[in-house]
Amino acid sequence: MKISSQADRDYFAALTNPNTPVDSRHEENGAVTGGIGSKSEIDISGLSLINDRIIYDWQDYAGRHSEKTIDRHLAAIRLGEELMGGKAFDQLTTRDVAKVRDYLKQCLEARDDTAKSQSTVSHTASHLADFLVWLLKQDGHKRLPKDLPDYLKLPKAAYAAALPRHSKACPDLDEAEALLSAMPSKSIMHRRARAIFAIAFLGGLRAETIVSLRLCHFDAERKVIVQDATVVRAKNGKSNIVNWFPIADCFKEEVQHWVSSMRALGCHDGDALFPSEMWLSSPRSIGVVGRALIEPMATPHAVAQAFRIACRAVEQKYSPHSAKHTLAAERDRRPLTSIQRKAWSDALGHENEATTERHYGKLSDERRCELFEEMGEDVPRKMIAIANEYKIALMDELLEKLGLSCP
Repeated sequence: MKISSQADRDYFAALTNPNTPVDSRHEENGAVTGGIGSKSEIDISGLSLINDRIIYDWQDYAGRHSEKTIDRHLAAIRLGEELMGGKAFDQLTTRDVAKVRDYLKQCLEARDDTAKSQSTVSHTASHLADFLVWLLKQDGHKRLPKDLPDYLKLPKAAYAAALPRHSKACPDLDEAEALLSAMPSKSIMHRRARAIFAIAFLGGLRAETIVSLRLCHFDAERKVIVQDATVVRAKNGKSNIVNWFPIADCFKEEVQHWVSSMRALGCHDGDALFPSEMWLSSPRSIGVVGRALIEPMATPHAVAQAFRIACRAVEQKYSPHSAKHTLAAERDRRPLTSIQRKAWSDALGHENEATTERHYGKLSDERRCELFEEMGEDVPRKMIAIANEYKIALMDELLEKLGLSCP
């Protein structure tokens, strides 16, 4: 046996659940079993191993993607394998692939717990089609029908039959400001929750990105948040310089106050912007000279918890992703020029405005009804009163630009 040191015992005592790996920084208060146990009989009737070698080769090829993307592709491949009865991939026919397509069509049309969203079905078909394109180039599989990926294309009518998604609830900025001001601030954990909630709106950041930020990524001088994908968990591994959105000052002040308090405790540029509860429960350990860097938390549970705290006293509950929807909707409420709208979309991490329009800031049914009522009202427009002197000055300026002079 290895005799543990006092430092080891203190570390495990600080963990919410000791039955976790040493590098676990997940703060959720739930049962996370280690998956250790025994079973006398294991049912392997539905287990297929015949394609494991080629799938392993595909994983080498898929290394160009992120781990999450690989997992999604692999899930689609395994689903296709299951629907095709575990058949060897080098013996596939168009009829086998058509079975997968028919299953996905049924998922779109279903009205029970087997129903899947348009996005899920579309991505599953796309991932499996990409795998088949790769498969047709591999030795031993080049004789397969070349049109196998085409059999995964679903008709537009199938997507149209799917139930429309309900518009996601998101607060307006005034409501978000009220939620922030009502959040508790007595303890350091409360203040961390306030700062997490504030930065979600200040930069329109995803939950995974928020918890993986480090102190150096919050640049108060330039008023930007540096999303460095080499160290930050960003979607699609995309780096971006995120400007602070022009919203109420309380959001930036909350984050700035948190940054100042962390630096006062002894945090450095490379430390996590939002340390885990293990570190914050013993602030003196943060100021120890020569300590290791404070690594970011492994999961975004702290962000979800911050939003739960913010919404504890209101009926409508908002998710961390609602901040992006709020900012997208705010873009449409403001009288912005086309180039300003593009800058707003860029700050949200979207390549163009079409992405913002397609996925964020969609009108709710209630808001659409309100707009139609406003359009139906016969409200006379007020004439703007302009002084004669101002009219003369405008005319003189126009004539000057045209190269004309007043008689």
